[in-house]
Amino acid sequence: MNEAPADFRPLPPPAPPSDQGWPWRKLAWFAVFLFGVHVGALFVFGSKKPVIARAVINRVPHLQLTSEGDELIALGDPTLFVLPHPNDFGAPLWQHPANGVAPVFHYDEPPEFLKLNPETLATTFQEFVQTNRIAPYAPDFKPELQLATPPLTDEPSSTRSTWHITGELASRPLLAAPTLPVLAYNDVLPPSRVQVQVDAAGFVASLVPLPPENAVEAKERAEAGETNALRIARQLRFAPAAQAAFGEIIFNWHTVPPPAANLP
Repeated sequence: MNEAPADFRPLPPPAPPSDQGWPWRKLAWFAVFLFGVHVGALFVFGSKKPVIARAVINRVPHLQLTSEGDELIALGDPTLFVLPHPNDFGAPLWQHPANGVAPVFHYDEPPEFLKLNPETLATTFQEFVQTNRIAPYAPDFKPELQLATPPLTDEPSSTRSTWHITGELASRPLLAAPTLPVLAYNDVLPPSRVQVQVDAAGFVASLVPLPPENAVEAKERAEAGETNALRIARQLRFAPAAQAAFGEIIFNWHTVPPPAANLP
């Protein structure tokens, strides 16, 4: 196999054909050629005609007056269909009104008054009374007084204080029922109302005393019952539950007169 000489170099590959189009010089000469063809066509096929001046007619303006009855002027009137016009369909009615005779509302006959017959006065009323008999009625302006007596019972009145629970706390069992005292007071005490919150373990978490229903009348008499109600409600123990519960405890106090003080 023959070895290539040391100074041998391979020939470069041939350049690919250029797709850039015509060079700018060819484009310039082509544009000049088209311009020359266009100018030559104008000279060959163009025709020259002399310009003829138009004759001027009626150079001086003329003024012409129209009559009032011109229809063109009437059509330009903006009030043509709004205001009365002598040529509309109703013009004969108001231009030539009819000569009518107005009616006369005057009566020459003297008025006739109804004659009153004294013999027939109240006859209609008398016939009504004779044919419609009305039963006598004694007006009772002041009926008899009806007294209401309360029912008598053999059950003696309560001699001890009572209490009850309302709200969702009423469904919680109470571990030990308290013993309510009998308060020594010279008057009737209003019921004591206490709002109670019991936790899940059954202990009383909070106490809120509520005012009595008639707070003005029982303002001075509520302190004795309220003090005992808070003391007793704080010592209550309920059965444990899954969650806390709210309720209201109402105490109805039984009072007895206080003992007389020993005089010196």
